[in-house]
Amino acid sequence: MLLAALSLSTTTAGSLQQPINVIPRNQPPLLTVMRPTPDDKTSKATEKVILLSREKVGSPDVWDFLACAWEFLPDNPTNPITKRVTFAHSSWNPDFLAVIPEHTADDYLELKMDNDTVNLYRIDFRNWDVKVLSTNEWFNDYALGGNYIYLFSKNGVHRLHRLTGQLEATEPRFSREAEFEKSWLVHMDDAPPAEMQLLDPAEHVFWRQLQLEDMVQQRVWGMTFSPAQRYLAYVRLPDRNASGIPRKCSTQIVLYDLEKKTFQEHPVEVFVGIVRGSGLLYLSHARLWFSGADTLKLQSGIPEENGNGENLAVTETTIQLPDGKRRDEKISSLKPDRDRLADYYVPAYLGHIKDTSDPEQDLAFAFLKHKWVFFIRPEAWDETIVAFSADKKRFLLKWWKGWHRDTFFLGDLEHNTLKKIPSPPELREDNALEMRWVKPGK
Repeated sequence: MLLAALSLSTTTAGSLQQPINVIPRNQPPLLTVMRPTPDDKTSKATEKVILLSREKVGSPDVWDFLACAWEFLPDNPTNPITKRVTFAHSSWNPDFLAVIPEHTADDYLELKMDNDTVNLYRIDFRNWDVKVLSTNEWFNDYALGGNYIYLFSKNGVHRLHRLTGQLEATEPRFSREAEFEKSWLVHMDDAPPAEMQLLDPAEHVFWRQLQLEDMVQQRVWGMTFSPAQRYLAYVRLPDRNASGIPRKCSTQIVLYDLEKKTFQEHPVEVFVGIVRGSGLLYLSHARLWFSGADTLKLQSGIPEENGNGENLAVTETTIQLPDGKRRDEKISSLKPDRDRLADYYVPAYLGHIKDTSDPEQDLAFAFLKHKWVFFIRPEAWDETIVAFSADKKRFLLKWWKGWHRDTFFLGDLEHNTLKKIPSPPELREDNALEMRWVKPGK
């Protein structure tokens, strides 16, 4: 969610004055819904782009915004981008639920309010039926477990059934310490610091309790769970007060057998780095994972002395379970990270894109360059917003300043076409805009 700073706008006698905040502290959660007519194409659209805006209203010397929702029909690009909902006055834009994967709960939106609460909505994007689910909590975290969305507030945890929209009563609060494919490692707020539990979030069942003092001391790196959920493994970090970091360190792989309730420790050599500012430690040049149900692997790279940090001496440690039989061997390089482009459609004419940390931005900008759209690539991360379709073959991109702020770009990578969509005046310079390609009713 973006909250951009508004520049100070009024100058008097050589001094700058802050805009006056006129956003109501108490207001209805829903002001206006502009539903489509029954014969409108929008009700039958199989794909839409939903745009969530924060629009400046009032004079320059006041702080006031309206949180709104718009829709665009990519299969009918001659239809204008259309406003459908005005939610409320807020310093924030509406947003999809944070950290919930796209296309799993797109029909739920949140809007943070200036009275320290969050409005929670459910929207049927086929006909723009809007339901207000909650207005009196401040949710600071979300997580998806099966068909439940977990909503975390200072007062406890709510569960929202993502298929029915039913919001359950408040339950005791816990924090997620680690997430695995089928379980979460959690700590109940009222439990001793080292007492952890494993939670099956899909069934909402706490099924194992364990003591992990290393979690309290922030000495856990790379925690992973075996596919059959029998073995929990991590690398123990040195004490945070250790001197000389970054450097090579001797430490241990810690293995916990949940069935036998026993620990194993295996000594290893690793290279430890430090996060500037926080002082948190981490393993550099390392990978830890389960290869099959009963095989744990650690790859650890140590920079060669007097080198440039790029040349690594890499050791792969393999531990067979449950007996702990171990094998160490030198290998040529670390297991590579998963290719971030693997989930995207990359046409042959953009085949030069091989390595990227931001595939959506890089693919979109490369396509615009391929189409001879002249631009200066934004340096700031928030000068553009881009949304890709679920099949990753189409995108909608918007600059919020510069030459192209009056235009949305609709790109089709598969068919090598580009269309320019006029921007509504309210969205030309909206620096808090969020967009998502959705499939209504799914």
